[in-house]
Amino acid sequence: MANENRPAGFIPRQYLNGAPWNGQARLYSIAANYGTALYVGDPVISSGSADANGVPGIAIGAGTGALRGVIVGLGKTPGGLFNPSNLDITYKPASDPSVWYAAVVDDPNVQLLIKGVHDALSALAAGLAATKSAAVPAGVLVPPSTTGE
Repeated sequence: MANENRPAGFIPRQYLNGAPWNGQARLYSIAANYGTALYVGDPVISSGSADANGVPGIAIGAGTGALRGVIVGLGKTPGGLFNPSNLDITYKPASDPSVWYAAVVDDPNVQLLIKGVHDALSALAAGLAATKSAAVPAGVLVPPSTTGE
């Protein structure tokens, strides 16, 4: 059987001590006027804002800023990470004017697996090898297709 090549962004796997990731994530908000689509697996940075209840905000973390973490869930309500208008939508559309919420793995002790575009991953690996930190280059993450592939 061939290896699966399915870009999916960052995937939490385990802690630095080898223990499996326990699914823990922290709740963050995405501003109503934020015009970029967000997907599970996307790296995010702090946006410097918060929602009306004080839930800290995030924005896509491609290129600049210290990463806050990786999205593992998205939804329109802080108590349920789903879209009650359409349960088939598992991402935050760029055109949606609502405040959204994201479950973000922000523990620095969690190791992440990444599946993305080869050339961009090569640039990310080179940056990591040289400086032990690197910005996520544009194009490294590929949104899941709308056909379910």
